Amino acid sequence: MFAARGMSPPAAAPIVCGIWYPDDVEDGSDVVEIVVDEVKYVIAGESTWECATTGRKFHASTGSMIWLPKNCKAIRRYSKGLKTFYVEQDYRKPTSLEDPGTAYLARLDALYISGETAFRSANPQSLGLHQARIVEFKTNGTLHPSSSSGQFPLFMERGSGNSVVSVDGTDYLDFSYDPSAGVIGHANPELLDSLRTALEIDTNLGDATSKEVQLARALKARFRSLEALRFCVLQTEAVAIALSLAVNATGKNKIMTFRPGHITTSSHDLVAAIYNDMESVSKQVSSDVATILVEP
Repeated sequence: MFAARGMSPPAAAPIVCGIWYPDDVEDGSDVVEIVVDEVKYVIAGESTWECATTGRKFHASTGSMIWLPKNCKAIRRYSKGLKTFYVEQDYRKPTSLEDPGTAYLARLDALYISGETAFRSANPQSLGLHQARIVEFKTNGTLHPSSSSGQFPLFMERGSGNSVVSVDGTDYLDFSYDPSAGVIGHANPELLDSLRTALEIDTNLGDATSKEVQLARALKARFRSLEALRFCVLQTEAVAIALSLAVNATGKNKIMTFRPGHITTSSHDLVAAIYNDMESVSKQVSSDVATILVEP
């Protein structure tokens, strides 16, 4: 270890630290004048140092501490695989690496702008229809939120099987099938034949038909747990009937639902719990609850 007498660092001297791993040296002769007080802790490797003033030598291996005081003239005679953690008193301005988060966000911004430009260029017809809708109808809405993006929704022209074609002529593989409502594919030939046959009979008879009985039998044959079955025109009607059935069957007058959520129009007393929160449900459940409607 090198030391110089009479050394006393300024009280306000800042501390700089870092990792130092120099190239290996054999028979080194370069004299380095140390300009600041410095301590090096050897993490790996070994080295031999010499004080150019006194000729004193010091060998440092893993675990050793090397003190290089200010104004000392040192020679690194030998080092191999040397890696040290150093702490020094210096007046340099603090430095730091670029925040990786900032660089990552900048890259994301660049990718977004590039993607936005490419999306607009590839879909001019969809963009035109979207802008016309805003100007003519004063709305930016779409029936299907899944088809909308941060820019504008793609407008589709036609579909066949598992693909759809946009108004700009781009063919897309459809993974949603109208959020699962079209699981048999677009323009399914068998479905089209059945629709043509039904339309040739009538578009809307407005009364009971034999097809209702046929469909009910087919549903009961497939779903053996069905004990009773009634067709409804709307979801609102179906839910209202189910709630009335629960109230009349149990003799209780309250319906439990969840927040946030929408059930339907109902004349029954409602209590609301927080969805997926058992503590909230336990507080709301009582002996006069007829049924719990799970529709978050």
